[in-house]
Amino acid sequence: MAPQDFPPHPRLAPYLHAFTVIERRFDHPHTTFDILPDTTIELVWNVGTDFAVVRPDQHHALPSCYVVGLLQTPLRIIAHGLVRVVRAQLYPWGLRPLLGTMIFSPPFDSAGLLWVDQALHPPGSLKYESESGPLVAEMEHVLLKQVASASSAPPADFRAVQSILDRHGASELQELARELALSDRSLRRHVQRAADSTPKALARLARFEYVRNRLWAQPDTPLATVALEAGYSDQAHMNREYRRFSQRTPRQFLADMEDLRALFTPKSGRNLQDD
Repeated sequence: MAPQDFPPHPRLAPYLHAFTVIERRFDHPHTTFDILPDTTIELVWNVGTDFAVVRPDQHHALPSCYVVGLLQTPLRIIAHGLVRVVRAQLYPWGLRPLLGTMIFSPPFDSAGLLWVDQALHPPGSLKYESESGPLVAEMEHVLLKQVASASSAPPADFRAVQSILDRHGASELQELARELALSDRSLRRHVQRAADSTPKALARLARFEYVRNRLWAQPDTPLATVALEAGYSDQAHMNREYRRFSQRTPRQFLADMEDLRALFTPKSGRNLQDD
């Protein structure tokens, strides 16, 4: 079943761009999948089978509610049975204002995960809900209660992060700072405060996301053309960066594309990549 996207309530729109419900069965031997990096932060409710993060030394069970941050490498998940999640896809600046009082410190662990207060966890009754609409409505209800006390990102913080995302990380940061009438130091401060990221790290992630989405939507596009569009110095540079974020080259990603396209839409947002 392809992911189902739902637009947010207008009061939530400044903080997140969509809710998504994903449902898929995992059985032996296909029991792992990778969550690839992108520029969204996700609040995830698991209302299906339990699953775990695959770490070098062990499997770490995930709770029914958690947050996935701005990943730098794929997050490998292992599951057996029907995976069913509803997720809120937050903008990078949406986490602290919306959920700041409900998340635990320190920030994200080494896998890019963050644990949240029990009050944000889904009701147990949702495990038996067969329709997607009520799942989204329940999460939206929880977040609408949060938005009553949420603060807005300072305009300069928002502009700094949005400008990097609008350019899919392709602009020189010094040039971007000049366009925003900011010093390099001020640009760094605004992005760090809004997205818990440096401008350079966010720009690299945004470029990877652009390439991933471009390959997903138009797999026949020559890789050299994609590299040029994304602002890389050449195709080899793109290949290195793509491997850094996904642990696979663009060609390896394309090799699996037919199966992936049968399961998932080419929209922006995190994709699940079979092992």
